[in-house]
Amino acid sequence: MNDLGMDFLAAPELANSDSGLVLTQELAESLFGPYDENSTIEAPTLLNPDNMYQFYFNYNFDQDAIVTDTGLSLEQIEPMHKYLNYLGAQMGVSVYGTTIAKSADWGMHLLRVHLPLELATRSLALFNSLEGLDCGSYMRVAEIEQSSIDVACANYNFTNVTELKTFVNATWYNDFSSLEPLTGLTTKQVQAFYNPTTNASFQNVLDQIDQSNAEFFGCTQNTTNCTAEELAAKQWGSYSITNNPHKREEPEFYYMPACTTLFGWTDNFPIPGVTEPLEYAYYT
Repeated sequence: MNDLGMDFLAAPELANSDSGLVLTQELAESLFGPYDENSTIEAPTLLNPDNMYQFYFNYNFDQDAIVTDTGLSLEQIEPMHKYLNYLGAQMGVSVYGTTIAKSADWGMHLLRVHLPLELATRSLALFNSLEGLDCGSYMRVAEIEQSSIDVACANYNFTNVTELKTFVNATWYNDFSSLEPLTGLTTKQVQAFYNPTTNASFQNVLDQIDQSNAEFFGCTQNTTNCTAEELAAKQWGSYSITNNPHKREEPEFYYMPACTTLFGWTDNFPIPGVTEPLEYAYYT
């Protein structure tokens, strides 16, 4: 086994008589075949950290999806779950260490995806609350007619993080056209709404907030808008973003209470399958 880089301290066989799990050779090779992170071919191998994550998530929420994704039967799922947990405790340092490293990297990835969006949206929602700004305020700056404003803003409260995130998402994912069917705005109206050169436009204010946060948190990779990598690193290692939010007058506690994990900023954590804090510093 050493030739394969698998320094097992316990028997790795899946089909031993005590395991309660018997796999065909084809299924065993499929589930534990080599994983190439550069490959564009999707394979169900559990050596892919994403697939392992999905297995554990679906184990609790949708076991039928495991059948579809892996080829296991419903009866084989429980023994497989026990087996993977067993290997987690018994594997040699090299294999288990790699798994842990992959998990830590996945946690950092999730922070890179979610933390910047949460920080920007919550900062803007707080600003809107303090300044008395709503959806219509930004629409009027863009010189959009009232009839269009009535339709576009009917379902959006710009002091509500979830509803405001729809508009921040467009900048984060560079997908402005997605707003048109949601709001009834034309392409020209959306462009005016996000015009960064118009004073007090939605994009103009968001840019100012991003710069204010970058200065407050001492971001160096981009001094006008913290990169996702830098925010995630700061949060993962010392929870220095959520535990030291950019203090402004009330109601900052509602939007960004000082806490040791991103969980503390959300009543319902927005990442499917994640039920424990992602930050290394939380566990120290």
